[in-house]
Amino acid sequence: LLIKDYRGDQLALAVRMKLFQHLLNHNLPLEEVPQKIVDYMASQLQITSYPISDIRDPRYGQITLIREYTGFCPFSAIVQNKLETWLIKESDKHSHLIDLVNEAIFYLKEKKIELPSFQRLVRLAASGLHEADRRQSELLNQSMSTELKGKLDALLQSENRYQRTPFYELKEPPENPSANAIIKEAKLLQRLRSFNISFDVLEQINNDKIKHFSEIAKSYKAGELYDLIPETRHPILLCFICTRIKEVTDNIVELLFRLWNKITRNAE
Repeated sequence: LLIKDYRGDQLALAVRMKLFQHLLNHNLPLEEVPQKIVDYMASQLQITSYPISDIRDPRYGQITLIREYTGFCPFSAIVQNKLETWLIKESDKHSHLIDLVNEAIFYLKEKKIELPSFQRLVRLAASGLHEADRRQSELLNQSMSTELKGKLDALLQSENRYQRTPFYELKEPPENPSANAIIKEAKLLQRLRSFNISFDVLEQINNDKIKHFSEIAKSYKAGELYDLIPETRHPILLCFICTRIKEVTDNIVELLFRLWNKITRNAE
């Protein structure tokens, strides 16, 4: 009814409405819409199809009409400021960029706000994640004692220039199931616990963030980690040790089960 009552380019309006239905914004120029889609929309309107294009004044009028019809508002600077604040809050619960982008889309859709370009939304979400990580790292760093920081830094240093650092050895994955592999993992767990590191400060952040910081540590070499500023280096190292203790414990149990199953199959 809206399209039939429109006294301008009905086909352009119909295509623009369909684009908004799928994209929730008006960023795609009409010239880039495949002609097959235009032809299909023309057949639905029972009119002759023809190439459509963006013309400034009709485009503005059509977008205004769609906003009035759908109740959606444009993505303004005020909306962006509110979204940035919301993203930082949400980043405390999410560690993966794609998850945060999806949450932002649902948030804007619920608020009936048009989506910015996908690249812009990704940049805003990435900025929110970075700011949340920075704040949580700062919080953890302020809660850590000088003694604890010293223990963590010692993991990244070796007495000999060509000797592997303790940090490198702590990252090694488990071997295939065998008695020797279980003994090796048990020794690694004993070594991790021998650092006598307290993880009480980690109660201030959730488990997803602890895993997130641990993955960051795993992606670095010892020298690269040591080059990071202390406010960043110490929290991710603490999360790494905490996570590795849990992972190695799980590895020992899994290796025991796999070795037992292997022995059972050989016995059968």
